Amino acid sequence: CLDLFNNRLADSKFFSGSAPLLSDLFLYPMIRAVYLTPEGRNLIDPMIALKRWLGMIEVRPSVTITRWPGE
Repeated sequence: CLDLFNNRLADSKFFSGSAPLLSDLFLYPMIRAVYLTPEGRNLIDPMIALKRWLGMIEVRPSVTITRWPGE
């Protein structure tokens, strides 16, 4: 599944094209939860496109204000 996401993001900036849409905002918490585990980090770190996408989404104001304390 993560390979599919990475391949999709290799061809576009966001899942649905050049701008973030609901699909990106829906998938972010699930992919982020995977990334927060040691196993998930090991899987996602080599995936350049998916890692880039995580970085772009996690700095969005709607994401930063809804983070759990201490994250």
